[in-house]
Amino acid sequence: GIEKYKNTVKQLALNLYEDKIGNHQYFLDKTPRYYHIINELMEIFPKAKFLFLVRNPLAVFASILDYNFKGDYKAFLKSEDRIDDLFLAPKLIEEGIGADQNSITIKYEDLINNTEETLTKISNYLLLDSPLQMNYQLQGKFTNSLHLDTKSLDKHSKPVDSYITSWKKTINTTQKKKLALDYLRILKGNGSSYYDLEAIEKDLIDYVPNKKKIVTIPLDLLMKKEENLSIFQLIKKRVLIKLQSKIS
Repeated sequence: GIEKYKNTVKQLALNLYEDKIGNHQYFLDKTPRYYHIINELMEIFPKAKFLFLVRNPLAVFASILDYNFKGDYKAFLKSEDRIDDLFLAPKLIEEGIGADQNSITIKYEDLINNTEETLTKISNYLLLDSPLQMNYQLQGKFTNSLHLDTKSLDKHSKPVDSYITSWKKTINTTQKKKLALDYLRILKGNGSSYYDLEAIEKDLIDYVPNKKKIVTIPLDLLMKKEENLSIFQLIKKRVLIKLQSKIS
């Protein structure tokens, strides 16, 4: 039955964590993709504490585009997993925040700008005896690990604010700005609310990229599978891509 199945899944997870903990007290298991199973996690672990760490969606858009796709927005917007990260994740996270009144939500920007206060909030929520430390040191055995953020973690020993506006380095053309604006406007239409999307959109509108593209392609034409486009949309997409490559 379903209850036996859920209990078995729970016990499997607990056994795996216990095996990894060894002589330590905690084992941290974190991945952004857990947004797919928030409801299941809450159901299987009803006494668990849930901490939702969120970030400016514009920064998320730029980070994926830069780090995972090296600025290739066409490849980025063909990835179904990444489309889920852009649109499904905010929806499910917001539902998860509303479903568990005892959870807490931490904004990345607060962690950077109000580090001590935010870490104290986390410590109190997790019932830790003292606030978490603002400084950290990456242990040698983790330096070359593929399981850590290899982009910048080993460059710092405390939170830094240089990544809060790093999206500006990635959104460096009018084409990428167009895509990011389209993305924010879809989020607004979907009703995402844990960030002030109006203010973020204004920041992006006021921002002037380094490179201008005479021809820009809208997000929906690049994001939808070609078989789901109308004949008119498909022709428009291909013409715009060709024009953009020739003009470039």
